[in-house]
Amino acid sequence: MILATAFVALLALTDVHASWEEWWTYDGISDLLDVAPFNGFGQSFHKVLNNRTEGNVVASSLSCMMALGMIYLGSKDLTRSVMSKALQVPEDQFEAASKFQAMSTVLEGIKGVELALGNKAFVSESTKILPEYLTVLNQSFNASPESINFLNKNSSSIVNGWVKNITRGKINNLFKDDDFSPYTKLALINAIYFKGQWKSRFEPGKTVKAPFYARPDYSVRVPMMHQNGSFLHADLEDYNAQVIVLPYEGKDVSMVVVLPNAKDGLKALEQKLDRLKLKDVLKMTTPTSVDLFLPKFKFETFIDLKQQLRTMGLRNIFSWTTADFSGITKSEKLRVSKIVQKAIIEVNEEGTVASVATGALIPNRFGQQSVTLRCDHPFLFFLTYNGSFSLFEGRVANPKRK
Repeated sequence: MILATAFVALLALTDVHASWEEWWTYDGISDLLDVAPFNGFGQSFHKVLNNRTEGNVVASSLSCMMALGMIYLGSKDLTRSVMSKALQVPEDQFEAASKFQAMSTVLEGIKGVELALGNKAFVSESTKILPEYLTVLNQSFNASPESINFLNKNSSSIVNGWVKNITRGKINNLFKDDDFSPYTKLALINAIYFKGQWKSRFEPGKTVKAPFYARPDYSVRVPMMHQNGSFLHADLEDYNAQVIVLPYEGKDVSMVVVLPNAKDGLKALEQKLDRLKLKDVLKMTTPTSVDLFLPKFKFETFIDLKQQLRTMGLRNIFSWTTADFSGITKSEKLRVSKIVQKAIIEVNEEGTVASVATGALIPNRFGQQSVTLRCDHPFLFFLTYNGSFSLFEGRVANPKRK
């Protein structure tokens, strides 16, 4: 069995003219969705990923969890217990299914941005999947099954074609031809495409080449965007960092940038991530007049997640002797043989409002002093829904590297 997640994002920024409470009206999200498991898994995922990767990174703990959730609903006994603990979801699979279904419903209802979410089950022609498992996949994840001959040389093209379609052509070749073998029985895939536009655009003519300090003693010249505006902002003294919130059209989704105060402060910040709860941090922000400098960046990350998930306690699912996915099929013994994620992100000046002048300072109607936030050294970013959970997360270490 192969498990894969694919994620792509095209990002831009928007302007803020309201308080935390005005921006994030939850519209009943607390009644619909328990975000605790997704945030808990996301924190663990991000911490392990940062410890094992260097340079630019973009990933989606949410996409990974949704894909893992699809196989969790087919796990049994010890495997179910192990996965329940790692994913922080109930061992009662009906209750867990309702949480994933609620998340799918929330994602499908996001407004103001382009968000495409797809789940797919590619099933070997020789494997008899239990009807009740296919039913729960469809109900909780809207995942339709498709029969496939994994021995056929074009099987990777079929799977990659589905991913390419969901991600609007941004993610190609998630799988290679030799990723599938006679032992491959099931490929479960989650793919997400996101494109957000800002309301108050960065004027392209204001973008200039400026230094970005990849290290305190080493800089590269990159296109640096510039905008004056009122944004939700806070000084995080406990983390020796600053945070700024950059909402997208529609207010549902925001990009959160966490910038260390020191040019070499990213490592220390990442080591504190287990204490960094975004929702609590964002509640500390207040509307502030900010002179913002943000680099354009575009890069992709391909990660084989097998070792990361082992570190997070999911060794059981990769072993022939211990994995129990008899809730998927009774005719064959399954294990997870491969789990990968490919993600792409692009942040630039594109926006939906063409007639905004950003060269003039927007008056600070809240009576606060102006703050200059120059993102000219490594920082973290999160794409969040209503400040409640992260759609994806990453690190900009050097915008010049793809």
